[in-house]
Amino acid sequence: MVLIVGKHLAFDSLQLDGSLTICYDIECVVDTKNVTGKLAAGVNDGCISCSDQLVGQLEELYETHKNILATRSKVFAAMFEHQTTEKLSNNVVIEGIDPDVFQELLHFIYTGRMPLAKMEQMAIGLMAAADKYLLDQLKIECENHLIRQMSADDCLELLLLTDRNPPADDLKQAAVDFFRRSPGEVIQTDGWNKAKKELPINHALWSFALDILEKQNTQNLRE
Repeated sequence: MVLIVGKHLAFDSLQLDGSLTICYDIECVVDTKNVTGKLAAGVNDGCISCSDQLVGQLEELYETHKNILATRSKVFAAMFEHQTTEKLSNNVVIEGIDPDVFQELLHFIYTGRMPLAKMEQMAIGLMAAADKYLLDQLKIECENHLIRQMSADDCLELLLLTDRNPPADDLKQAAVDFFRRSPGEVIQTDGWNKAKKELPINHALWSFALDILEKQNTQNLRE
C-alpha cells in the first residue's frame, strides 16, 4: 500500500486592488499492491494499516473544511450558506488584509491559538482582521495585548486609524497616554517620518502632537 497525501494552502499574488485569492487543496493518491504472504490492508512490518480509512477521512475533510470557517466566523458562514459567489466558485477573495496576517488568522480559526511572537509582530493587523470576520475573542486578545505592551510603532498606528475604523475607546486612550509619556520614542519611528512625508499639514495627528508637545514643554519650563 503506497499512500501519498499532499496538503497545500496557496496564496495567489496580491492584486493591485489589494485583493488576495486563497486556494486550499488536499490531494490523495493511493496505489494498492499485493504483498506476498500478507494482505495489502493488513499487517505490514508489525504495523496495522488503516490507510484506506485515512484517505476517506481526508477526502471528507476536503469537502467539509468550509464548515470550520463557517462555524468560527459569521462572515464566512454567510458566504458559504447562501448562494454567494464564494459558495458557487469555492474561492474566497480576501481584500485589505496582509497575506501574513491572514495566514495567522486562519491559524487561529483552526486552532484557537495565537503565538505570542506573532501577536507582538502584527497585533493591530490581527485586530482589524478579527473585527472584519467577527472573531470577537481574537479581537479582545489583540486589544488587551496592545494595552499591556504597546510600542511606539503601535501607538502611532493607532493614532492614525481613520474614523471609519477607530480603535476601542480604551485602546485609543492607551495610545494617547503612551504618546504623552514618551513622545520622543514615537517621533523617532520610521512611521513618523513616513507620516511627515505623506500626511497633509492639516491632518489631525499634527494638531494633537503639537498640543501634547507644547504642554510638555510648558511643564518642563515650570519645573
